[in-house]
Amino acid sequence: MTAPSASRLRPRHRWRYVLTAISGLLLISLDVLSAWHCRPSEPVQSWPIAGFSSPLATSPRAPLVAMDTTFHGLVDSPTRAATKTVELRAIPDGTLVRTFPAGNVSALAFSPDGQVLAIGGGDGIVQLWQVTAGRRLRAFPPQRSSIHQLAFSPTGAALLIDQTVWDLATGHLRFTLPLQSEPIAFNPDGQTLADTERAGIVIRRVEDGSRIRTLAVHGGIDSFSPDGQIMVVIQPANDAQVRWLRSQDGQVVRTLPVDRSRIYTSSWSPDGAWFGLAEGSSYGGGGIMEFHTFDWLIPPGWITIRRGSDGQVVQRLQGHTIRTDNIVFSADGAWVISSGEDQRVKLWQVAPQDPRWGHMLQGVRLLLALWGLWLGWLVWPVIWRIVRAGMVWCWSGG
Repeated sequence: MTAPSASRLRPRHRWRYVLTAISGLLLISLDVLSAWHCRPSEPVQSWPIAGFSSPLATSPRAPLVAMDTTFHGLVDSPTRAATKTVELRAIPDGTLVRTFPAGNVSALAFSPDGQVLAIGGGDGIVQLWQVTAGRRLRAFPPQRSSIHQLAFSPTGAALLIDQTVWDLATGHLRFTLPLQSEPIAFNPDGQTLADTERAGIVIRRVEDGSRIRTLAVHGGIDSFSPDGQIMVVIQPANDAQVRWLRSQDGQVVRTLPVDRSRIYTSSWSPDGAWFGLAEGSSYGGGGIMEFHTFDWLIPPGWITIRRGSDGQVVQRLQGHTIRTDNIVFSADGAWVISSGEDQRVKLWQVAPQDPRWGHMLQGVRLLLALWGLWLGWLVWPVIWRIVRAGMVWCWSGG
């Protein structure tokens, strides 16, 4: 007895094998195309830092980014020991433009005209520096603890330092928000700000901090869209939900679908065309690790770039090996800068991909998969006869 072979099959069965082979090749080709289309972008530049992460700030008027390069002896390099500076680098070539002496930096912010850089330290001291001349302009009285929030008002007349708002013309304190008011964001209209309290999101006047209205919203205010019409609200960590709300009444405009177990921060491009979101898991997230179901399956440092009009994902960045803590856009919206707990600052080019291609590929893959199942159902009896004949041939000793 001889082993059965495909050549001995009846001719009417051969077309099934041909069609099955063609569909298999097409499915493999589409898988390759889908992987290429959905591939994460690679960073253009990368700079090492010490500590777990670095605050970032980009100039609204020039292609410049400020980052903390303070080293505290955490890196085994004698050239990095005890250097405490904030670096100002050009985008995108990374040329070092200027350095500012600093201690343990915890927050950075540019003024709306890009002429002043505010540096907040872990010692609670905030210093204002002139960018072009590198001259210190002013220092504010020490706060109670490390600076967590630092932002200029859109008009450049006020400075937010944690729960306090200061007048820059006089250097005097305008008002102090309740201690539980965190996070806080200025509305681009320059007249109001929003802070997060237990009752919801409170809208206040920038001039005196008086309450205008309270929106019964669950979650924390993260940012406003550049036109001031949309508030970005991030749900508590375990919910992994991002919502766009109307600034006027708090009504939900859009809920963004996310596929990560943590949302850390967001950022808008200055023209509102792009919305960046740092997503990731808590696995390996630095500090005290919080483990949740399937967190270990989720890449911790993803960044998604979405359209500012509808929130559709147009680009994915495999950000950092540990979680991504900060993301900012350049003044022209063409670049994204991120920092993470893997002790790196990275520069990415915004290169959106048309999501319709991905949807089309997935649709064609589904049709081919159904076709392949139908062909498999036709071919299976023939395959079973070949296997059965082969088993009989083996058992009979060939």
